[in-house]
This record gives sequence, structure tokens and C-alpha cells, in this order.
Amino acid sequence: MPHAARSRRVSFVAVICRVAVTAAIGIALTPQLTMAQAGRVSYSAGGTHQCSGQRVCVVSGSFFKDCIDAIESLRARDCCPSSRSGTSGGFTLNYCIAGN
Repeated sequence: MPHAARSRRVSFVAVICRVAVTAAIGIALTPQLTMAQAGRVSYSAGGTHQCSGQRVCVVSGSFFKDCIDAIESLRARDCCPSSRSGTSGGFTLNYCIAGN
């Protein structure tokens, strides 16, 4: 076998191996969130908004696509009273649970 043909063959095998390893690593590192995005899993979550003084209010919801979606949605649901400083001074996610 000529050297150039063997070199191309070795390069092709190296590329195939690299693709296979990259795919395996990608599958191993893919979080469960990908399944949620596919509609197989939904999440329920709840969190707390810090209102003025020592006051807090609780928000919760279901059918989020992942915990990041839950955080963004629940943070936007500011439940602090509109009187005085009616905006949340902070948000804490208390739980995020996967379900079917």
C-alpha cells in the first residue's frame, strides 16, 4: 500500500474515532434538562420573594421545562404587596422537583 493511501486511511480512522469519542462524551455530559426540553419531564418548583422588612411571600408552579425555566418564571412572579416598596428585594428557589 502506498504511503499516501495509508496516511489518508489512518487520518480517516482518527477522525472517526474522534467523532465517536466526542459523541460519547456529549451523551454522558448531557443533563436531564434535555429530556425536559423534549417534553418527557416537567418540573414543579417553589420559591420565596423577600419583601420589605422581614416580610416574605411564596410563589410556586408546575410544568416548567427545567429548573432554570422555573427560576426565571417564579422570579418574575413578584408577589410582594404593591404598597410601600412593592418589589422583591431578592428571590430564593426553595425546591425544584422533576416529575412526569
